[in-house]
Amino acid sequence: MSELKTVLVTGSAGTIGRAVVSAFRDRYELRCFDRVPTPSVADAVAGDLADLEAVKSAMRGVDTVVHLAATPDEADLLSQLLPNNIIGAYNVFEAARQSGVQRVVAASTAQLAGLSQKVRFVRTDMAPGGTTIYAATKLFAEGLGRAYAHRYGLSVIMARLGWCPRPGQDTRSISKSEVGQANYLSPGDVGRFFVCAVEARGIRYEVFYVTSRPPGKPYLDIEPARRLLGYEPQDAWTGLHPNSSP
Repeated sequence: MSELKTVLVTGSAGTIGRAVVSAFRDRYELRCFDRVPTPSVADAVAGDLADLEAVKSAMRGVDTVVHLAATPDEADLLSQLLPNNIIGAYNVFEAARQSGVQRVVAASTAQLAGLSQKVRFVRTDMAPGGTTIYAATKLFAEGLGRAYAHRYGLSVIMARLGWCPRPGQDTRSISKSEVGQANYLSPGDVGRFFVCAVEARGIRYEVFYVTSRPPGKPYLDIEPARRLLGYEPQDAWTGLHPNSSP
């Protein structure tokens, strides 16, 4: 999809969003959408995902949408998860359909892996096993993406992202956990994945697990992202994450 030139990133001021903006800045005509203006981006729109007209306005002239905006943790359903993760996701897909967008790449969560002592390697063709309401909202978004792909012909990529810690977040638990290290996702690899997702050809609807290089045995199967998107992670957990507490 090398002809795509204009990309809208929602949630562009967040942790994942900033990593994506950094990777996209010199590649595409970039437009950003968040509740607050995105620093150092000329075409930055401040708005609310729950406002369909605002989302549609931000998509004018856009070829691809990278949808990252959401409440990223377990939170109150009615006041936060419903408007941000469910209504917001619907508005993004519906606005994309109405605006003639060719592809939506949307953030899901590796929490849907539901890792247990009995299951030590998870593929996307396994039944999702998330145990939080937040994870359930992401499962809804995946179903929504599938519906828009098959009903309206939209190209949809859902990215079940590993753990990319937020600024100031305590990351000591990663170093203490084999699973945590295997599921770590660096800002650099975030950018690499989303570039691959924007530029991939021949995708109708796919779900991918996305992590950096596991230092030992992998717990999430990222081989489909390698094979279908050309994603090749470059980083691995070293005991320190940018902007996080050691």
